[in-house]
Amino acid sequence: MLDKISIHNDFSNDLKKIWDTLANNNSPFLKFYMHKEWFDSFGHPDSLIIINHSDKLIVPVVNNNGNAEITGGQDLFDFHDFVYSDMLSFGKIKDVFDYCFSVLKIKKFTISSVIQGSPIHNHIAKLCQQSNFELQSNIEDVSPYIILPSTFEEYLMQLSKKNRHEIRRKINKLELSGEVSFKTCSKEEVKDLVNIFFELMLHNPEKEAFLTKERKSFMKNIIINAVENNFGELNFLNFNNKPVATTFVFKQSHKISVYNSGYDPSYSYLSVGLISHILNIKKYVGKVPEIDFLRGSEDYKFRIGCISRNLLTLEISN
Repeated sequence: MLDKISIHNDFSNDLKKIWDTLANNNSPFLKFYMHKEWFDSFGHPDSLIIINHSDKLIVPVVNNNGNAEITGGQDLFDFHDFVYSDMLSFGKIKDVFDYCFSVLKIKKFTISSVIQGSPIHNHIAKLCQQSNFELQSNIEDVSPYIILPSTFEEYLMQLSKKNRHEIRRKINKLELSGEVSFKTCSKEEVKDLVNIFFELMLHNPEKEAFLTKERKSFMKNIIINAVENNFGELNFLNFNNKPVATTFVFKQSHKISVYNSGYDPSYSYLSVGLISHILNIKKYVGKVPEIDFLRGSEDYKFRIGCISRNLLTLEISN
């Protein structure tokens, strides 16, 4: 079936038409725009190979001297996967790797940030068991998430007594200290308010070091595009009419994913960063079944009820 495979060397409009028909690109990290924006910002000329199997499976990779990786860096993409129609076909996966190693002469194919037990992980593990391909699988991080019930009170009851009491106490303290509101940025406001998002994010020294000029430009473009096209929301916790905490989330039909956040540390005594996340949960509870806090094992995620799952780096070689 290798004759069903074609190669694209750019993110063209013709490729976008095919890409946009595939079902699992509902995930923000599989959207055409995200991958194109990443390659335009960080890719190297002549390294792009986009594998298209019968218009049903797309695998965008950068190939550097025989070492292939999915487009979208580990630093900016919390998940990686292939782009496919409703079901991921084992046969098409086998065809793609046969093509990569026999025709493209790839030596090693690396996929970072794969959810353990996901269809792509299971198919690749099965493929390597049944063929001469070698698979090295390593845990790279965790991606905590919360299964949301139908009401906020039910969510609180999922927590330990200690954590439930602590959240209620912090919310009460904030509300007694001043005027509190939770604002969702509109499409018309996003180009201005995204700058406040970065101001709050940059209070964190680690995030300040992370946000190079190139990464900030990428994230800014992604946030604006997501809000304007209704697959993302930029939210602000305001205290006495001043933005003191913020979150940007991606929206899917089945979950909300918290991509990044920030808060003003001069309001730490009011726990505004934590409460901003709690107000996100309160907003979306009963609307989606899951809120995903993406990469990272920060302690606060588990205090507000997260369950952990592993992210893997898969290295496939011939």
